[in-house]
Amino acid sequence: MCPYALRAWVHHLAQVSSLRTRQSVLKRVVGREIGNTLTGGYWAYFNPVTRSVQPPKALLTIFASHGMIDVVEPSDQIGAGPALLEGAHEGHRHVVRDILHTFDLSSDVLINTLSAARASGNETLLIEIVDHILARYPTDCGSLWPADVMRRASWLGLDRFLDKMFTLGCPVETEAQVMTEPRPISLLYQAVWNSQKKAARVLLQHGANINYKTIQDNTAMHLAARNGDADMIKMLIETAKPNLEGTSNEGSTPLYQACTWGHHKVAELLLHAGADPNMGHQKGEWPPLTSATYEGHQRCVELLLQHGADPNSSSPEGSALFCAAAWSHTNHCQILLEAGAKPNNPDDETPIIINIVCSFTNETTLLNTMRLLVGKGANADSQISSLGMTALMCAAYNTSGPQAEIVDTLLSRNANVQHVDKNGDPALYHFVTAKGSNPRALELLLQHGANTNYLDLDQKNRILHNAVQNQPREFVRILLENGADPNLRAKAPFTPLMLACG
Repeated sequence: MCPYALRAWVHHLAQVSSLRTRQSVLKRVVGREIGNTLTGGYWAYFNPVTRSVQPPKALLTIFASHGMIDVVEPSDQIGAGPALLEGAHEGHRHVVRDILHTFDLSSDVLINTLSAARASGNETLLIEIVDHILARYPTDCGSLWPADVMRRASWLGLDRFLDKMFTLGCPVETEAQVMTEPRPISLLYQAVWNSQKKAARVLLQHGANINYKTIQDNTAMHLAARNGDADMIKMLIETAKPNLEGTSNEGSTPLYQACTWGHHKVAELLLHAGADPNMGHQKGEWPPLTSATYEGHQRCVELLLQHGADPNSSSPEGSALFCAAAWSHTNHCQILLEAGAKPNNPDDETPIIINIVCSFTNETTLLNTMRLLVGKGANADSQISSLGMTALMCAAYNTSGPQAEIVDTLLSRNANVQHVDKNGDPALYHFVTAKGSNPRALELLLQHGANTNYLDLDQKNRILHNAVQNQPREFVRILLENGADPNLRAKAPFTPLMLACG
């Protein structure tokens, strides 16, 4: 109970409504050793981050922090100073006003009071303290205004206070240190960071640099775009003349940031203001369109195309259509195709159909995307150039996907079942080799003319041999029913029957 009593006795005293009762209680402790014990104990159990460096020497200081200035009268300026700081820190205007009007305090004490009041975020209190300082020292404090107060005001959006201080001559380009940034940032950047639109407007009206860059070369526009703060972007564009194409140290523009994070309202404002729809992440060569399609932000894709973005723009991952198809964003593919995207874009290192065939996304969206693309002319016989493997061959290894439906779709677009890879093997060989292949896919290949008795580059046939070794009996039955010769020998001197019996 002792720790609780030391922490909470002032709070409980404040609940007593009668001033006479409170003063009667305090007569028992003021000026006595118990008063010093209570004062020190209260300080010791207070928050070590926010408490004063030194313990208070008078009970008045503690009471002032709770807004109780009437229970103990300050006897002199020495006792009034700490009480004034505590009252300002907690935002108690009446405490600050009473002490300021009672004592003639030095400019240093008043400036420290202003600095202490920043913690409360009480804008009216801050303005009142400034007015008192100006009335008491009209010419001596111009260079003493604490920068920490300006930083706090920009973060909290105290626009009236900021306007007053800038009018008094405080520098607009004061920088603030924050934990997440390796070096200080401008007041404008800090206001934008915390979505303080009124404060940001005041800063701009007093000459803040809209194109100020952090150590990462981010501007306020980059920050607001990444945060999706459309109201802030609108205000920044209307109030100042920001560089819409400014790039960060990683090469990204504000439009790229907005499209990557899917902030379509911000993207629309930037495009209407004249942002280049094709200028995005310069160092990585990612246009906004490919980023938006890759991340699945359909509204951003639509806006970019409406404002002239190149539908065939490419990134290190491939074209915009390739990125949309890779994640089975069927709607995005439809939009891009209608805008003129090429389904057989030479900039795509891997053909778009093969990329879809090898993907493991939702079966329905995979098939819908694939059918859309082959219907719009995507090459069903596209190949991986280094291996000579076609989409049909690649489908053999997507055993966890809708393999039979993929094969059916490709064959419906006249995919060539006789085509061989660089090892001389056709699609049929890959299907009997890959464990877990779908028997229905095998039947489709045979129905479209796949040769069960083909000879490879070594003039050997391995279809039935591999089926015996890798597949269930059903595969062997299907092959035999479709003309596979059980007497053909592969490289080893064994027939399929020997392998089955061995």
